[in-house]
Amino acid sequence: MDPLSGTSWLSFTVSARVTLAGEIRTTAFTTRTYDMNTGKRVTLRTLFEEQSAVWGILEAGVRKAFLRHYPDLGCNTRVMEQMLRRENLYRADFTLHGMSLVLHYPASRLFEGKSSVVQVPFYYPELYGHMIAKAFEQTDNKRYYRMVSLTYDDGPSPTATPRLLNVLMEKGVRGTFFISGSNIGENANLVQRLRDEGHAIGGHNWLHTDSGSQPIHAIRAIRRKVDKALTQVTGIPSAYNRAPYGRYRPLVESEAAWAIVQWSVNAGDLYSKPASSRSPEAIANTVAERAEHGDIILCHDTNPRCELYTGMIVDRLEKDGFLFLTIDEMFAKDRVPFLNNLVYYRCAEGDFSEK
Repeated sequence: MDPLSGTSWLSFTVSARVTLAGEIRTTAFTTRTYDMNTGKRVTLRTLFEEQSAVWGILEAGVRKAFLRHYPDLGCNTRVMEQMLRRENLYRADFTLHGMSLVLHYPASRLFEGKSSVVQVPFYYPELYGHMIAKAFEQTDNKRYYRMVSLTYDDGPSPTATPRLLNVLMEKGVRGTFFISGSNIGENANLVQRLRDEGHAIGGHNWLHTDSGSQPIHAIRAIRRKVDKALTQVTGIPSAYNRAPYGRYRPLVESEAAWAIVQWSVNAGDLYSKPASSRSPEAIANTVAERAEHGDIILCHDTNPRCELYTGMIVDRLEKDGFLFLTIDEMFAKDRVPFLNNLVYYRCAEGDFSEK
């Protein structure tokens, strides 16, 4: 479930997975959006007029996304064209988020042997000029909320991350997970679940080591290796990376061809002493006291109590008028592009410099 968009629109997804021997074999889903004031269902034709040029924009965006997914497999273009017929586009599954409209499609119909969910985001700033007045009112979330991003490093943890995902789902919050490439294959089902549930995924180098000790050619190869591993599982690579320990300079100096996403608030949930030694309340207090509009919050889903303080953080910040965005949404809200070898710490009215 997602939080309210605007003041009264609410989106949710109902999904089911069939898992055999730890492998996700089938995924089924349906989505709904309602106006909680009237009880009426919101459809894409509630957002846009039928004669609007936006339908061509959506069609082109979905086609581009389909052709980009799983490049080694290739997309079933016959099915793709059927899905993109105007009457089917009107009925497409979609959800509304803090700063994006996301269309949902079953990968199994497009890519042989795949059971994931293909999610195609369209960020509100590129759609506002096409929305009817009511839709703009209910998606202009910058008018109603301050915005932050929850991010998690070092996972996924086979034990802690599933509990965290359950809490994020319960709270209606999407996060961003920075994953080392070497962790993807052995946690493929968990990585797929992350993507299917709408969370964003960034790179965290190939190994969780300081890349400064590596030669330039090895550093430049990191993105290619991470992208390959991530694409095999989720269908697409990531547009950004976070260096382990925040030591990004070797990546930039070697021109590793990645946007670097740092953070502006450290939750303090990972220390040289055991991470569990700080109470969830203390971690949540740290974030609540420091968070400002546009901040990127650093957490770790390897902390065995990450779901506890995450729930507290969400409750505290939502009470203070914050809305949670993925990293992609955070920068899209201000139309800030991800450029290779640039370092991003936050995004407050387009300012991504270090605080």
